[in-house]
Formats: sequence, C-alpha cells, structure tokens
Amino acid sequence: MKHLYILFFTLFFQGFLFAQDSQLYFEGYFYISSNKPLKNLIVTNKTSGNYDFTDEKGYLIIEAKAGDTLVYGKKNSRVVQAYDLKELKTIIESKNKFASADAVISNDYLTSINSNKIADSTNFHQSKTTAKRIGGKSDKIQSIRRKRSDYVIENQVSKKLFYSGSLQLTTEFGSPNVQPKLQNQFVQGRNNNGTLQWNGPETSEMFSFGPYISTLGFDGNPYLYDVNGRLVSKANSLFPAKAYNNSILQSTQKSSSFLSINSHFIKDNSRKWNAGLDLGWVREDLMIKDQFQDSKNLGISLGTSILKNHQLSFNYKFNEQKATNTNRIGLFNRAYQNALLTPISLENKQGNLLSSQQRSYSPFADNPNYVLKNTRRYNFDENQNILNLKFAKETGKWQYFVAQSYENTDFSNFESYKKWTYGFPNGIETERNQNNKNYNLNFGSSYSFKDNYSDYSKLSFNGIMNHSDTRISYTNSGNYHYHRFSQDYILRYNFRFRDFIFDDFDFEGEVGNGIYASNTTNKNDFFIPKLALSFTINELIDYNFHGKIFGSIYKNVYESDFSKSYSNFLLTQIDDSQLNTYFPAQEVESFRGLESINNLESKVGIKFYHDYRYELEGSFTNKRFTNDIFPVYENGQIKLKNIVDHNYKSYDLNLGFRNFPLRNSTIQIGFNKTTSKVTNVLGGYENAPISGFSSIYRGIVKGEALGVLIGNAYQRNGNGDLVIGNDGFPLVSAENKILGNPIPDFTMKFSYTQNVANFSLNVDVEWRKGGDIWNGTNANLDYYGRSANSVQERNISNFVYEGVFQNGNINNIPVDFFNINEPFEQNKFYRYGSLGVAEDYIVKGDAVRINNITLSYSFRKAEFLKNVKVSVFAKNILLWSKNNVDPQTSFFDSDNGQGLNFYNLPSMRTYGGSVSFIF
Repeated sequence: MKHLYILFFTLFFQGFLFAQDSQLYFEGYFYISSNKPLKNLIVTNKTSGNYDFTDEKGYLIIEAKAGDTLVYGKKNSRVVQAYDLKELKTIIESKNKFASADAVISNDYLTSINSNKIADSTNFHQSKTTAKRIGGKSDKIQSIRRKRSDYVIENQVSKKLFYSGSLQLTTEFGSPNVQPKLQNQFVQGRNNNGTLQWNGPETSEMFSFGPYISTLGFDGNPYLYDVNGRLVSKANSLFPAKAYNNSILQSTQKSSSFLSINSHFIKDNSRKWNAGLDLGWVREDLMIKDQFQDSKNLGISLGTSILKNHQLSFNYKFNEQKATNTNRIGLFNRAYQNALLTPISLENKQGNLLSSQQRSYSPFADNPNYVLKNTRRYNFDENQNILNLKFAKETGKWQYFVAQSYENTDFSNFESYKKWTYGFPNGIETERNQNNKNYNLNFGSSYSFKDNYSDYSKLSFNGIMNHSDTRISYTNSGNYHYHRFSQDYILRYNFRFRDFIFDDFDFEGEVGNGIYASNTTNKNDFFIPKLALSFTINELIDYNFHGKIFGSIYKNVYESDFSKSYSNFLLTQIDDSQLNTYFPAQEVESFRGLESINNLESKVGIKFYHDYRYELEGSFTNKRFTNDIFPVYENGQIKLKNIVDHNYKSYDLNLGFRNFPLRNSTIQIGFNKTTSKVTNVLGGYENAPISGFSSIYRGIVKGEALGVLIGNAYQRNGNGDLVIGNDGFPLVSAENKILGNPIPDFTMKFSYTQNVANFSLNVDVEWRKGGDIWNGTNANLDYYGRSANSVQERNISNFVYEGVFQNGNINNIPVDFFNINEPFEQNKFYRYGSLGVAEDYIVKGDAVRINNITLSYSFRKAEFLKNVKVSVFAKNILLWSKNNVDPQTSFFDSDNGQGLNFYNLPSMRTYGGSVSFIF
C-alpha cells in the first residue's frame, strides 16, 4: 500500500515539479592535444562553477548534469551527455573491489610477547611504567605489561615513499575515407565541329569533355607536358595512352610515446608531498602528401601539505607543435581541388616547372605538387607554457581554495604561394605571429551546515578573475591587439533532504546567482540566476526500482573568445571563381562595443533505474540565446556584431544496460533530436552569411533554423512548377532561396563493452539521419567534366523537363545534356556556371559510421609491473554515406562550415595498436 501512495504522489507532481539531478557525476580521463591523459589539469564546470584538478592519471570525478559544459586547457570543452553521468555509488563500486584479510601471527611476534629477556632490541627498553594509552585519543600501543617488568614500545614514525608510472607506445596507420567519384574515361578537351578533340595544356583548356582515352595513344615525340609525347589517334600512335592518377592523398602513419612518473611521500599515514613528471612525443604524417607534424610535451607537478589540513600544489606544462603547413589560407583545399580537376591525360608528378611558367594542366590552374612544395621544413610552430598554483583546504566544514594559472602561447605561421602560382604570378608570402597571454585567478570557499546521510546543505562562493591579452601581426600587413579583464562571481546554496515526507523520498536542489563584468562589454550583468531541483523516489514499485524527476533553469553570460581568428570569414565575400586570389591577412578590428551573449537554459527530465543495471532517462532542453555575436564585413573590415536571437531545443533519450545480454557487459544507447529557430534578427542583418561563399552560404533568416543553406534555385511559378526557357532548359531564379537545414533529423549512438577474463572489447556506432548538405564538390566536378556523374549524364538526349513555359504552356522541348554537334557553351553542365544550380546539389547527410572498435588484453608481466595492456583498434573504420559525403567535415575547416562541402578534405580511417606498461 505504501508503494501505491508513492506512485500516486509521483504522478500528481510530475506535471509541475522539475528538478536537476545534482547527485550525478561525470567520470573520465581528460586530454588536450594528445592521446595521453593529463594530470593536475584544471577542469571547470562552466555551468555550475565547480572546479577541480585531475589526479596523477588524468582521471577526475566531478559533479555535473546533462548539458553542462566542462572546460579544460586553453580552448577545450566537452558537453556532458546524459549517458556520461552515473551515481557516485556506482562509480565507487566499479572502481573498488572488496576483499577480506586474515590476521597474520608470525613467529617473531610470538617470540616477542613470550620472551623473558629484559631487553630484546633497541626498540624495546626496560620501564617501570605500566601499560597505558599515551596521547589522549591515540590508539597507538605505547607499552606491553608483564608480571616482572614492563616493555614499552616506543612511538614509531611511519615513513613510506611510493612511486608509480606508465609508459604507452602507439602506432597507427590511416587511409582516406569516402571521396568524390571521378571519371577516368575522357581526356582534356571538348567538342569541335561534331567531333571530340583533345586539347593539351598549352591550349589553356580547363575541361575534360574530350575523346575517350581508349581511342588515343602517344606519338613518342618530344613534348613539354609529357615524356611520352602528344596524344594522337590510336592508329597513329606508338603505344596506347593511359589514364594518370593525380591523387595527392596518401596513407598515413602516426607514432606516439608517453611516459608518466609519479611519486609521493607518506609520513604517519599522511601524504606530505608528491611529485610527477610527464613526457610525450608524437610524429604524424598528414593525409596530404609531403605534409607532417610533430609535437612534444613536458609536464612537471609538485605538491605538499603545509600548515594544518592545507595543500599547496604547483604544475608546469610545456607543449610544442610543429607542422609543415596549415590550412589557414586554404592551401590544402586548393591543392585537393586542383588534383581532382587535373585531367587523366596529364601526369602532375612528371614536373612542376617549365622554362618560364608553372607546369600544370592549364595556365588557369595549379599543379598541386608545386603549391605544396616546401621551402622550409616547418612553416608552423606553436609553443605553449602553462603554470598552475593552488592553495586549498579541502577538509572540514569550512573549505576554501585559491588557484592561479598563467598561460603564454606563441604561434608562428609562415604562409606563401610561389611565383607563377595561379592568381599570384609574382608570388605572395606573409608571416602571421600570434601571442596569447592569459592570467586566471580562481578562488572560493564553502561552509557545510549539515553533512550526513539524511540532510546536506552547503553555502559556497566562487570567483574567477581573468586577464587576457592577444596580439596578432602580419608582415607587410597589420597589427591587432585585444585586451580583456573579466570577473565572474557566483553564490550558491546546495541542499538535500531525505525522508522528508516518506522514507523513500529525496529532495535536492541548488539556488544561486552570479555576476559578470568585463571591460569589453557594454553592460555588466548582475543577475545571473541558477536554480536546480530534483525529486527522487526510491523503492518505486519494487525494492530496486527507482525514479527521479529533475529540472533546472540557468542563465549564462559570456563573450567571444578573441584568441580565435575570424579571418576565414573573408570567404563569404568572394565566389568560387575568385578562390585563386584568396589569401587572408586580416583579423577582427575590435571586440569592444558589444553586448554580452545571454543564454537562458531550462531543462526538465525524468529517469528510471533498476538495481543499477537498467537505466532509462529522457530530457528536454531549451536554450534561448539573445544578442548572439557573428562577424560581418563592413567598410573593408571584419567586425563583430550582436545580430541574432535564437532558440535551441534538444530532446534526449538514453538507455543503459549492465550485465545484459551477457555478464560483464555494458550497453549504452543514446538518441538526440535538435531543432533551432531564429526569433529575431538585429540591426538589419537579415540573410547575413555566417559561412560559405557569396553565392552559396549558411545564413541568418528569421523564423528559420540558425545557419540554413541559402543559394540559387530554379525559377518556379505559383504552383511550384519549373519555369522552362525557350531552349527547353529550366530558368534560374534571380533571387537566392532557402535550400535546406544542415541540422540532422536525429542522431543515435550505440556503445557496447564486453569483458571476458583479461580481454575487453568496445564498439561504438553512430547513425545520423537527415540534415541537408550542399555538395559543391560534385557541382564543380560536373562543370569541368571530371565527375563520374558527368559521364553518366553526358549521353542523355531527348530529355524533356517537367515544367511550364513562361506563358503557362506545358514544356515539350527535348534537350541533349551534351551534344557534340552543338556549341560547347550550350551543354547542361556549362550553362549554369562553375557551381551549377545549388538546388541541384542539396543532398541528405544520412550516414552510419563505426567510430571505434578496440580489443584489449591486460596481464601482469613481472612483480614491478602492475599491469601490461595490449590493444588493437580501428577508428572510423566504416563510413556509409548515402550521397558519398561525410557530414562531419567542414567548409575550409571553419567553425560554422558544417553542411557546406567544397573540396572538404575527407576524414581518415585508422588502424593501429598500442602497448601500455603501468608500474
């Protein structure tokens, strides 16, 4: 009967009671730029303000909620998902194994207590005192009473030095994933007087609409562009022509090694000091030929106990990364585009230069090997130094801490195009130098009023003072200097009441308010409320069945990070035909004069779990952004503006199974559906671009999702019918239209882990449904005749488009897509320009990928080794894409470039193995 009352009570309150799960925790290892977890890394829950360091192994347990953002390192963050969270009890039980110990009675012990000697060692001496407790509450034995004499055990000081460490060696091999489908049948050229004609590079031909390569051969005579001679008819040739492969993608190899050594000294069961050393090295070949990068890492940590119950810790990190080149100016995209467009009748690797020009398939194109040829071994260099110092009291009712961190990062990037590069006949070069300095003071205190099983309450205060300074300079261009001093303060009250109505109820919550002030925002914010509540019903229906209702409402205030460059926004000011002149050497003029971005986030959810083996959780999150900031281009400058208010909604459902279907197995299934809507456009910036070209881009439109695809489309009448021109081909509308939404319909993730004896198997799979993508790569390849699609369609004839003429009559004119008896400019591929009609190239981003398969075996090799672990893995091993595009790639590697594909570099599938030694 009791459970029936509880069930009715739950249903009654479910409609209006919301709460945040403040008793869930995120556990994991934290990385920055390597595969090695980092110890003593500051991890901050940006949503709640909680703050802590990772341990010696880079591991951390931190209180969190689904949707919270964990910030660590310089610019690393992770959004906590519902399936990442666990009860603290579950985490502890999974990390600890309980065992009993039997008493050990040695011969030495028996001899000692039965000995009749007056003194049997230097640690025992004759005493007239009787056995007693010395030191008040101390449990230490100070003497042993005998009938004739007393033996006093002198107070012994326990001193122990512990050390531990790990060594991990990893090697992996990679190959490019899905790539555009090319044709290898037709050579460089076009139709002329009813025949297909080969036109060599000296003719400036750009198209691959020439004859079949199977009908041609080499004449063997000297020719600047081919050692085999010119192409002639097969009957007049010395030997048949062959299709050249001009791919610049290569298989990759990555080797890494990481060493970590930790030690700590314990005296009288109290840790007095600890020290650690981390070393790392990575060498990686990139997928673009002749490109590679190296990185080195050094970490030193020291800690000691001072005063009473206080700890002082210090750590230093140094990271260095060098690379042959970066893609900041679109170098890799440019090389990849030219490699794919090079006709099969020219081999780029035969030479990069002729006597007075670049050797390429046309003066209006580049030889990718030439633009990638390096004059320096390393054109990019990054050096990062990080210092952290923390003083804290973390025991007792009254706790407090003061933490300081200083980070200094230097970037040096030499970028150039050599003489005779298309668009830069005299060459161009610049060196971009950037220095970021950041000082952070994080301090706080808390007082626990109650802390027991039933009741818990704590009042806490946290303050963050941050001073950031960034300087950017270009040789022969401009200098930029950004400076910000910001302050965050938050006062929170956390509480928990158990058994406050019935024996099986828990009520938890958090109430707080924050303040944000900065010298770069127009208005400081003194009202940043935070409210979170949760209501848990234990023993719902049966003993091991539990339920929870939770919810929260938070306001977050923040500004744009000016250590990030917005220079690639200049792409929105040009078309693809102007890419040959793209060489960004301009940054945002200022970060001042802006309103801070406000985000009001509310969340409600419900969770059921049974015996900590089966979990079901569903939640709804609504984020309302006001004054969101995006770059605009005005008066020849990149400026930041508050231009949009928008809503973001997320629906999440997560299932978890442990020991099902097999023992020692774990299954996690996650479902996410996200929607977005622009509620207001500020300052007249309707249809403003956020990424892309001037002709096709992601833009801001009121009432639509943020970042919808905007581009040209076919002209249609009021009934939606295509409007056909007098030549039988559809007409193109003079105005751009909304073409699609890059946000997927939903995403599902599946993770399975199975442990058997010393073996462990983990599989991660992801399914993305929907989401529109503009496949500009295929559009451009179609235009130049290099795509497999252009081969399939160039033979289509007598095709009648469904539509009406401008006078309303139904179209009845048949057309040929490519007719060798008509002028080349009239074919279907050429008439619509180098990007075609954007509407034709909007595809769905459906994709299924196996993100990871890892098989590990752990064993103990020797006494001094705690564990040896050998693993083999495959990452991104399978990618099935309905339209042969990878939805995870981004337009010129930009932050807002998802959904735009214009020669995006493919993702990599990797295979490898690692061995780790833990000692």
